[in-house]
Amino acid sequence: MIEVRQAENADLPQLVKLEQESFHLPWSYGSLAGELAGRGLWPKLHVLTIDGVIAAYTASNLVLDELQLYRIATAKEFRRRGLARRLLLEVWAEAQAKGASICTLEVRESNGGARKFYERLGFREVGRRKHYYSDTGEAAILLDWQ
Repeated sequence: MIEVRQAENADLPQLVKLEQESFHLPWSYGSLAGELAGRGLWPKLHVLTIDGVIAAYTASNLVLDELQLYRIATAKEFRRRGLARRLLLEVWAEAQAKGASICTLEVRESNGGARKFYERLGFREVGRRKHYYSDTGEAAILLDWQ
């Protein structure tokens, strides 16, 4: 059974594993726990589970009418099944129900796969941040989606 829900503290070990296998600079347990503890009106971490196992997650924030997407990741064993797309569309629908009219994010210039994923969803490039990523010095591509 597939379920999209707000992340819980019990999800932290799975989220840490997902971070480590997905990102050059993974967020730590403490960073993820801080996101959970800092909940306001918006659930900052959403998970998509399959039979109770976290297959994908997002980290985002809703500021006025803007959904700021910080992270989206799919576990290796669940990739290429459309789960990240499904999760993002559900998070976006929830954000729109709360007044969001735009979604923004930054992606590494070298991350061609992610850039194609966002392009297929209708994101458009609106800018660049030079030397944004501290580990490589590469630029971040700014995208938005309305």
